[in-house]
Parts: sequence; structure tokens; C-alpha cells
Amino acid sequence: MVLKNIRHWIFYLFFIYLLIWILVHNYLTSQFPDNAKLPTLKDLWKHDKTIKGIVNDISFWSTSFGIVIYIWFEVIIVSLTLFAFSKLFKYVTSFSKCLLVVIAAHNIFLLQHIFECLFVIKNAQYFNIVRRENFSLFSISFFLNEAKVSFNTAFYYAFGVINVFEFIYWGLLIFFTMKIHHTNSANAIRLISFSYIPILFLWIITVTFINLMNS
Repeated sequence: MVLKNIRHWIFYLFFIYLLIWILVHNYLTSQFPDNAKLPTLKDLWKHDKTIKGIVNDISFWSTSFGIVIYIWFEVIIVSLTLFAFSKLFKYVTSFSKCLLVVIAAHNIFLLQHIFECLFVIKNAQYFNIVRRENFSLFSISFFLNEAKVSFNTAFYYAFGVINVFEFIYWGLLIFFTMKIHHTNSANAIRLISFSYIPILFLWIITVTFINLMNS
């Protein structure tokens, strides 16, 4: 009965979380100036009336629908990884609890999205669509751009993912893992270090390699 209630709470919280994402995203992006306007799903469909063509367009992942799909994919993969390694480290847990940990920690990225949109709106004269799509606040790419240091565009994704909010996300994963596993910080750090972080860097390396091959 308790597990069933947990699953219900996960469903409700995640639904509310995604709804907030969509509402915040739609409102803030509607405030963008013309030079930073992002294509909508309707615009992409007019340009390329195939699902494959739309999904392959980087602009799709800046639409509300694209963001929801990406969040779902990321949360499920991280939850599965955390659950698998929790079992490997002999913790008594369930996928539902691991999912709840990831959803709770993932809220930091909603805060990041809000800050990024506000930053773009305030500094509109420095943004065009291309820069807006690759913008990541307080990331390696952000500080390199601020220092006017040029780098290969194939590294935009990697340098954008590694940011202050990502490190906070690690901390939140560790904190909530301590709570569900009733363990100390050292064990929680070890679990996250062996589960989520290697998967993250493997993903970054893969995307960067593909970008280098296509550049």
C-alpha cells in the first residue's frame, strides 16, 4: 500500500513538474525579442513534415514537446542506472524510490531554465537563434564566451552540460540517496560516482564525437 502511494505521488509530482516546465518555457520564450525567437513545433512541421526530420532538427529540442521528451528520457535512464547500482551495492530499494530521488533532484534544471530565459531576455541584443539554442548559463562555454575565447563548435554541448547547476544536481542526488538508503554521505557519494557520473561523461563523449564527425 505504501509503495502504491509512492508511485501515485511520483506520477502527480512529475506531471506537475512537466506542466510547470511547459508553462514557464512558453511564457519566457514568448518574451524573447525577434532575434532570439525559437521555432515552434508548428514551424518545424511546416518546414519538414516528417517525424524524423523534425526530431533531427536541433530546434525541436527547444520546443515544449521536445523538452518534455528529453526530460522523460533523462529521468528514466538516470533512475534505472541508480536503481541498478543500488542493487549492485546491496541496498534494499525499489525503482520507484530511485525515480523519486531523480525527479526531486531534477528540479534544479527548471531553475536553470528560468535563469537562462531571463538572462536572454535581459541581454537580447547579444543573442541570435543559434546562440540561444547553445546557451548554457554558468557553464564552461558561458565563461569561455565571456572571456572571448573561441573553441570548436563541436564542443558546445560538452562545455554547456558541465555547469554549476549540473554540480548542484550531483549534490542533490547524493543528498536524496542518503535519505532513501539511510546511509552516510561517503557511501552516497560512492554510489553516485559509480553510477550517474560515468554515464553522464560517456554520453558527453559520445555526443561530442558525433559532433566532431559531422563538423
